[in-house]
Amino acid sequence: MAHERAIEAVFKSHTVLPVRFCTIAEDEAKVRAILEREYAEFKGILERMHGKVEVGVKAIFHETLIYQEILERDGEIRRRKEAVASLPPQKAHWQLVEIGRMVEAALEAEKARVREEIVEALKGACHDFRLTNRLLGERMIMNAAFLADRDREAAFDREMNRLAERYGERVIFKYVGGFPPFNFVNLVIQV
Repeated sequence: MAHERAIEAVFKSHTVLPVRFCTIAEDEAKVRAILEREYAEFKGILERMHGKVEVGVKAIFHETLIYQEILERDGEIRRRKEAVASLPPQKAHWQLVEIGRMVEAALEAEKARVREEIVEALKGACHDFRLTNRLLGERMIMNAAFLADRDREAAFDREMNRLAERYGERVIFKYVGGFPPFNFVNLVIQV
């Protein structure tokens, strides 16, 4: 927590280059040596990251709505589900497994489509973005980081509001911002 508080305090008025956690130098002389050795690289990254913030966006389908939608849209899944409903459980098992696979494939296709729409909508309000592979649960559409100008964060916020209106209850957004560019700077310092 002390590390986080220090980064937050410096980030209020300066550009911060996040370094891998637990990077520790033995003394001030080592820190000076690192700064001298890496000066050109640090300066270039500082210039690229100047005035920029990281914004995190998670998008998750509303559980009831997405599965209702898939059922309404996909006639084959709906027909199979109706046919299996009248069978005894021991005879329906493999059909239910197959229906589950079909629903999963339909969900994955819809996640990819909506993820692309969200990224397209937000790309104009940022410099760069990173989609992470850390998706929690089957309904999570995306977990992403966007690199935006600190002084244009309001434009990003407006675009997020438009997306929230567009998708309504169907997609739940978790949106946090104003962080140092952790996902856009990967400094590994050899001490």
